[in-house]
Amino acid sequence: MKKNQKILLLKFLLLLCFSEPGMFFFQPASGQKLNVREDIILGTVYSYFNEEYSTDEDFFNRVDRDIPAIKQANLNAVMVWPVTQWDPSTKQIRWTRGDYLIEKVEEEGLDLSLLLFKQQQCRHYFPIWKFDEFNMIKQDQLKQLNGQMDVDFMIPEVKVILDDYMAKVLERYKTGQNIILHNVWNEPHYFSESDKNIAGFQQWLKRKYRTLDELNRVWADDYTSWNQPNPLLDQDYYSSMPEIDWRLYKDDLVAEIIQDLKGIVRQNDPSTPVNANPVGGLFIDPSLPAKWVIDEWIVAAANDIHGMSYYPDLWEKGFNKNNPSPFYRHHFIFNTLRCASGNKPYILTEVQTYSRSGQEISGYFDYHALNLITWSALANGCKGFFFWQWNPIMRGRQSFGRGLTLTSGELAPRGQAVKDIGAVLKKYGRELYHAHPATSQAAILVDKLSVLKSFDNTSAEETKLIVHDSFEGTYKALFEKDIMTDVVRADIGLTLERIMPYKIVFLPFQIVVRENVAFILKEYVKQGGIVFADSHTAMSNEFDFGYPVNPGAGLTELFGVIREYHTGTGGSFRVTVTDNSVFEGINTGDSFQGVYFRDEWNLLEGAVTIARYEDGSPAMVMNRYGEGYAILSGVPLGASYLKDSNNPINKIIAGTAMFAGATPDVIASPDKKDQLSVYLHRTGNVSYVYLFNSSEDRYEGRLTLIGKEKPADVREIISEQVCPFAYIDSTILLDVSLPAMGVSVFRIN
Repeated sequence: MKKNQKILLLKFLLLLCFSEPGMFFFQPASGQKLNVREDIILGTVYSYFNEEYSTDEDFFNRVDRDIPAIKQANLNAVMVWPVTQWDPSTKQIRWTRGDYLIEKVEEEGLDLSLLLFKQQQCRHYFPIWKFDEFNMIKQDQLKQLNGQMDVDFMIPEVKVILDDYMAKVLERYKTGQNIILHNVWNEPHYFSESDKNIAGFQQWLKRKYRTLDELNRVWADDYTSWNQPNPLLDQDYYSSMPEIDWRLYKDDLVAEIIQDLKGIVRQNDPSTPVNANPVGGLFIDPSLPAKWVIDEWIVAAANDIHGMSYYPDLWEKGFNKNNPSPFYRHHFIFNTLRCASGNKPYILTEVQTYSRSGQEISGYFDYHALNLITWSALANGCKGFFFWQWNPIMRGRQSFGRGLTLTSGELAPRGQAVKDIGAVLKKYGRELYHAHPATSQAAILVDKLSVLKSFDNTSAEETKLIVHDSFEGTYKALFEKDIMTDVVRADIGLTLERIMPYKIVFLPFQIVVRENVAFILKEYVKQGGIVFADSHTAMSNEFDFGYPVNPGAGLTELFGVIREYHTGTGGSFRVTVTDNSVFEGINTGDSFQGVYFRDEWNLLEGAVTIARYEDGSPAMVMNRYGEGYAILSGVPLGASYLKDSNNPINKIIAGTAMFAGATPDVIASPDKKDQLSVYLHRTGNVSYVYLFNSSEDRYEGRLTLIGKEKPADVREIISEQVCPFAYIDSTILLDVSLPAMGVSVFRIN
C-alpha cells in the first residue's frame, strides 16, 4: 500500500475507534459560503466508455464533435462521467482523456459538474486488479451478492481508496472556473447485510431505544445484549418494527454517507455545492420502497442542492402495463420533490430521455412529451436539469437507449425540444430561477410509517397501495382545481407554526399518528384551521402499537367519534351527502363510492353527521373544535378517486378545500380538469403564469388573476408574443389559446 494510502487508512480507523458506529462522518466546514449558480441549469450528461476508442485521437475527435454541438443545442452545462481511466500497465490513473474533455467543456463556455462517485461500475475508481493487491478486501468482497460490480465501499480499506480517488479528482479539477456542482453520489443507496452493517444497525437501535427493556417491549423480543438484535431473524407477526427500523436505519445511513462524501469535497473544494440524487423516493414509487429507493426528505437534508434521477416512464413500465403516465403524475412527483427539498433548490440530476434500450416498448418520448415534462418541473420549482444522456448508448444491455441525439449525432425530436427550451432560458433563465410558486394554502400531512404499515397487508395486493393511493388521489383532486398543495411530513420536526399558514390540512389514510402530532392538530383546529381525515386515521402509534380507543392519541376529542368497528371488501360502499355546508359545489343528496374500507363510529356530543352509508349510519362526521372544524370520513377518499376518476369524490376533496378558503391563484375558464393546469410564480414585481394543455384538443379560454396594479406588459415568453389583456377592478383578464400538448408561459410585468 502506498504511504499516503496508509496514512489515510490510519486516520479512518482512528476515526472509527473514537466515534459511535454509524456516526463517524465528516462535517462540512462551518461558515463557508457556497457558490450556487442562480440560473436555470439546462445540461446533459456526457457519459462515455473509454474502451470504445482505440486511440486518444479517436476520443479527441469525438469530443471535438460533441461538445460544440451541446453548446449549439442551447444547453449550458455538462455533467461528466467518468472523468478518469486506469492504466493497467502502470496501475495509475490516466488523466489524458479527462483533461482534454474538461478543457473542451471550458473552452466552449459550458458549466461543468463532475460525477465523482457512482456505486455501480466501481471499476472506474476500484479496478478489478486491486482485489489482487488486497487479499482481505478480496475475501470480504466474495461475500457480496454482486461481486466486483457493487464493491462494498464501506469496507474501511475500500473506503480509503475511494476517498483517495475522489481527492485526486478534486485536486486536479477544483480550479476550474466553470465548475458549478459536484455530484458526490449518483443514485445513492447502500444496502448491506454484512456483519459490519448489522453492528452499525445495533448501535443505531441503542441510540433510538436507549434501553434493552424498551427495545424488547417494541420489538416483542427478549434480547439480553445490544449485539443480538437482527432484522433478518425477526418476523412481523409480533411487531412490524424490526423491518421498519431496518428501513429507517438504511435511509439515515445513506444520508450520513453523503455527509461523509461531502466532507471530502469540502476539504478540497469548499465553495462548490454538493448534490446526490436518489432514484425515486418514498412517495414517488407506489410499491414497497426497494433497497435503492431512499427517503427524499432525508437525502435533501444532507444535500446542498437536492436532486433526483427522474424516469418519466416509471409508472408506464411498472404500474400501468405500458400505458403512458398521465401528466398530472409528473406534476405530483415534482411537487413532492419540491416539498422534500424545503428551502434548498432542487434539480433533476438525471432526466432519462428515451427508452432504456432499443428492445423496450415503453419510454419513447417525443418532442411534446419532453417539452411538457421539462416545463412541468420548472412550474413546480425545479432549478435545473441534466438529461441522461447526450449520445444514445451503443453497447451493452441498454444499446440504442437514451440520448438527446440520433446515432448520427443530429438532434432527435426530444433533443430539439430541449434546444427550444434552452433558447427561452437564455433570456429568462435567471429571472425564472428567482421566481417561486405562490404560497400554498392546503397541505397534505403524511407519516412515513403509515406508508410502510400499509404493506403489512399480505392477502390483498391492491390495498397494499392504500396509503400511497390515498395521498396521490388527494393531491390529484386538488391539482385539477389548480389548488397549490404542500406535502408536509408528520414524522420530521412538525410544529404548530409549520402548519398554521394553511387553510386546510388533509390526512389521507394516516394509519400512524403520533401523540405530538395529534396535539399539534388539535391546537391548529382550535385556532381556526380545518383538518380533513379519512378511514383508519390514528389506528397506531409510531412503535406499532394499536390505540385501543381510536382515532388514537386523543383525536377522538378532535373528531367527535370513537371508532367502534371497521370492515374491508374488494368492492365499495356508497356514501350520500346529507349536509353540504362544508362542501363548496356539492349538493345534499350527491353520492360517491368509497373503496375497500368502511369505519363505523359512536358519535360524541356535538359531532354532526354530514354523510351516510346506505344503511343510514354515519359515513362522514364534522366536529366543531375551538374556532375550527375537524372532518372525518369513514372511507378512504383519495384512493377512491384514484381508482376511478369518474367517481365524484374529487368534488368532496376540492370542495372542502375551497370552503376553507384554499382557492386557486389563477382561474381558468372554462374549467377542464383533465385538460388544463395553471401555476403562478412571483419574483419582485414580475409574475409568471405557466399554462399546460396535456390533452389532444386545443384549449380556448380566459385566465383571471388578481393584480395589485395594472401591468405594463404581458408577454408569452416561448413565442415572444406580446399579449393583449384587460384590467378591470384589480383583476387581469387574459384570453388564451393553447394547442394540444402545448405549453405557454406568460410574463406579467
